[in-house]
Amino acid sequence: MACPNKNRYRPKTIAFRVTEEEDIRIVQRVKITGEVKGDYLRSMALNGDINIAVGKFKSDKLALAIKKLSEVLRDSLNSGIEEEISNKILETNILLEELQKLMTADKNEKYLKNAKEGT
Repeated sequence: MACPNKNRYRPKTIAFRVTEEEDIRIVQRVKITGEVKGDYLRSMALNGDINIAVGKFKSDKLALAIKKLSEVLRDSLNSGIEEEISNKILETNILLEELQKLMTADKNEKYLKNAKEGT
């Protein structure tokens, strides 16, 4: 009998569905690496490339998440955290604000381009 989840090194389960073709591709990739499927999928999820999704809904959702995170970081700075941690939070906050500016500028640029093209 398997041990209860609370006693496992990794107690959380993540599952998702794939098509038959996607399953074949995943199995092929796992075989190439020589890893166990769980280790391969975990490695890809944790260390794989991050592709920022484009499109109005997804970019707006990301911009909102960045804004909320930025607010949390700003509030954390005022709570008397140690100086080193505070500096890292400030650096992260600045980077997030810059990312949000870039996303907003990109979205505005795409909007203007579409408006010119009449789409």
